[in-house]
Amino acid sequence: MAIGYLLYVEEASLNIYIRETQINPEFQRQGFGRQLVKNSIAKFKEEGKSMVYLKSVFDSESFWKEMGFIDSFIPEDIDYKQDNAIFLRQYLKM
Repeated sequence: MAIGYLLYVEEASLNIYIRETQINPEFQRQGFGRQLVKNSIAKFKEEGKSMVYLKSVFDSESFWKEMGFIDSFIPEDIDYKQDNAIFLRQYLKM
């Protein structure tokens, strides 16, 4: 049985787009999601990535902000009027 996963896409060789995260309901609220995100961010930093971004859905904005995704923005290739999601990003190096 899997506890959870984080699915991402590498874009422009230095950017990461987190497409989806999921934690099995039996393991939610036990810190597994936080650890999954922390380990993933550490891996991205180690690989020299510059920025990680995601689309916050299902009222998950507070979780992502706690994880350091505090800069909201609208990606250039998204028609924001049709997609009311909140996009958040975290810069890994300046």
